[in-house]
Amino acid sequence: MYTDNSSESIGILRDLVKINNDRIEGYIKAIEATPSDQTSLIALFRQMIEQSEEYVQELQALIQSRGGEQIDHSTTNMGKVYRLWMDIRSGLQSNKSRTVLELCEFGEDAALKAYRKALESEDTFDIDVRNLLFRQESELRDSHDTIKAQRDQYQVTR
Repeated sequence: MYTDNSSESIGILRDLVKINNDRIEGYIKAIEATPSDQTSLIALFRQMIEQSEEYVQELQALIQSRGGEQIDHSTTNMGKVYRLWMDIRSGLQSNKSRTVLELCEFGEDAALKAYRKALESEDTFDIDVRNLLFRQESELRDSHDTIKAQRDQYQVTR
């Protein structure tokens, strides 16, 4: 039996909104750190931002439909630390594109972990919410694989 109207389910959905907000901010930083001649990479990062913006809208609609209030665009403390680390690390590396992609992959790993943790709460969500979370998690996995493939295309410079 699920407890879909519980504060626990709303809290989990809010955490996923924050993770997606982290992802949006992370890709904004990635665009800023990517050399301007890397237009295909910048376009990919913009795609990732749009994906998370869509997820945030879907998750916020679920929160509101379950009695939760609209939340702001806050991020997690871990995400803030990660973005600071991205700024420092990408500024020190000679192969900026590869470094940025490595950091983006780290962010994708964190997002996937958050979704997996949310989906482990089997009795928390009804089937419609679970299906939405499974779809988002599956698309995030594809995005992770795309970032990883792009990263692998860049050779490590020594």
